[in-house]
Amino acid sequence: MKKETALTYKDIIVMPYNIRVNQIEITQQMNEHATLHLTGVIPDELEDSYVYMTDAETAIEVLQIGSGGQTIPIFNGLALDVQVKSVLGTYYLEVKAVSHTYVLDVKKKNQTYQNASMPYSELIDACIADQKGADFMDYATKGASIGRFTMQYIETDWEFLKRMASRFHTGLVPDTVHPAAKFYFGVPFQAGGTQKMEAINYRVKKAIGNFLVSSKNHLDGITDSDYMYYEVESFQPFKIGNEVTFQSKKLYVYKIYSTLKDGLFKHIYTLTPQNGFSVHTTYNQAIIGASIQGKVIDVAGDKIRIHVDFDEGQEKDTAYWFPYSTIYASEDNTGWYFMPELSDNVRIYFPGNREDEGIAISSVSKAPPQSGSMLAATNPPSPSGGGSAGASGGGSRPAPPEDSRQDPARMAD
Repeated sequence: MKKETALTYKDIIVMPYNIRVNQIEITQQMNEHATLHLTGVIPDELEDSYVYMTDAETAIEVLQIGSGGQTIPIFNGLALDVQVKSVLGTYYLEVKAVSHTYVLDVKKKNQTYQNASMPYSELIDACIADQKGADFMDYATKGASIGRFTMQYIETDWEFLKRMASRFHTGLVPDTVHPAAKFYFGVPFQAGGTQKMEAINYRVKKAIGNFLVSSKNHLDGITDSDYMYYEVESFQPFKIGNEVTFQSKKLYVYKIYSTLKDGLFKHIYTLTPQNGFSVHTTYNQAIIGASIQGKVIDVAGDKIRIHVDFDEGQEKDTAYWFPYSTIYASEDNTGWYFMPELSDNVRIYFPGNREDEGIAISSVSKAPPQSGSMLAATNPPSPSGGGSAGASGGGSRPAPPEDSRQDPARMAD
């Protein structure tokens, strides 16, 4: 096998700057935005001009110059921090950048997905639709539908999609070479054509704590050997999910730390068995005790469909049926009970961290309020103590108090 030739600073250029690179650090890991930290010397006449020219939309590219003069992308992302410092008359540029997926992790949003038959691929498309150029490749869902009421609530798109990926015990992997927010939903395991990893140095460790957490959170079929990690220093280029052989074992690239230091570009790879990528299902703790406002668009029995206020639209036929916490007219929870009418305002209350366990409560009539005397005149006492909205012999759910927290729609904006 041909040994990989190490890159040097002469083989690397950084756009859009005229810079002689001294040091580069690139970190890549599942569920995290890739990061870049670089320093280098710039011409004296440029001084602090690079600070002024760099803004929130400036793309930072790190390119390798190939043997034929062609450029090969190593990193493409957005500048987060840039500074110039002068040391004994020499000007140094320092840049911190992040993968383009960062734009998915800035604004908190609210959105419901009520159609249980919606494929996850459609949910992801809808979630990232307002980010120009954003795209993904699905390595996890195999066409599965969401199967339940699903809600993005005070979460960034990145936070929400990580939570969706955790339903498949996997995560998100940012693309680091394209000039847009592209990512893999699930790990892009690349089997076949396995390369042997040539190590400069290595060490091995076992993450027993991670195994204990995973084994107690419904991850079946895992063993502590799945949480063996090899940290291998090498000049060879690999990507997250690439299959390699090391120490006669088939392993996968879990994390990459690349560095240009002392003139040489090398990588420290964290390798693990495929099961070592598994994550347990996560939930949105922010919804515990929260409630959201909406209007009734359909009623059947003791269930209702609603159009949530912060959603732009909602088709009635694909809306989720929420159980309604009925208010009975008699103390023993029998007899007449009151259901909301179409266009009535209701709240969906979430007692726990699972959005599909929400219940509809507190119907509010559209009619103007009446005084006590008017109510007595228009609603005389019934001999049986009953109401007039419907009949049932079942039980009822106690309605929780009004949620005193800030309106989530305002919190997200």
